[in-house]
Amino acid sequence: MNTDLDIVVASTNELRTQQFDELRKLWVHGVQADTHAVGWLPTSVFDARAATGEVTAVYRDRELVGWCLRGESLTRKVLKIYQIWVRPDARILEHGRALIADVAKIAHGQKCSYLEAWVAEDLAANVFWKAIGFTRTVWRWGRGRSLRKIWRWVMIAEKAGKEQRQPFATCQGESGNNPQWAGVEFYDANERRQSQHN
Repeated sequence: MNTDLDIVVASTNELRTQQFDELRKLWVHGVQADTHAVGWLPTSVFDARAATGEVTAVYRDRELVGWCLRGESLTRKVLKIYQIWVRPDARILEHGRALIADVAKIAHGQKCSYLEAWVAEDLAANVFWKAIGFTRTVWRWGRGRSLRKIWRWVMIAEKAGKEQRQPFATCQGESGNNPQWAGVEFYDANERRQSQHN
C-alpha cells in the first residue's frame, strides 16, 4: 500500500481563475463552519490579501483541502498567520505542516525574523502549533462577548524556512523549478479528473 501523500501548496497569485474561485468558496465555507476556531473576517479582507498573494492554498492529489491567510509586518520583521484551516476530513495528514513550511520559506525570503500566530487557549489547534515547533510565549484577553485567553505562538523564521520556495506548477504543465509537477495539468473540481499517466 502506498502511503505517500501528493501535497502541494500555492499562493493565490499562482492559481488560475477557476482554482482561485474554488479557494474563495472554501475560505467562505471554512470561516462559516469554524468561526469559533479561525475567527470571522469580512470577505473584503480575504480579497485584499489574496490580491497580494498573501493567501496560500494546499492541495492533496490535486484536490483543494485548506488555506492559510497571512500578512507581513516588515517594520516589525514578523510574518503574521491570521488564519489557517484544513478540511476536517484532511486533518492530521501533514497539510497544516505543509502550509506552515511554505509560509516559513516566504518569511525567510522577506527577511522576517519570526512567524506569529495568536490562538485561543480553548482550541485544539494549540497542540498543532506546539507539534510543528512553535513556542507559546505571552497571552492577552480576546475581544468580543466571550473573553477568551489568546496565546501568542512564535517560531524563528530562519529555523523554519531556510529552503528557497519553489514555484507552483502552472495549469499548462510548466513546472518552473519544481520537477515533481512537470507535465501535470491542474483542474477545477467540476472538471473531469485526469491522471497524469494517461
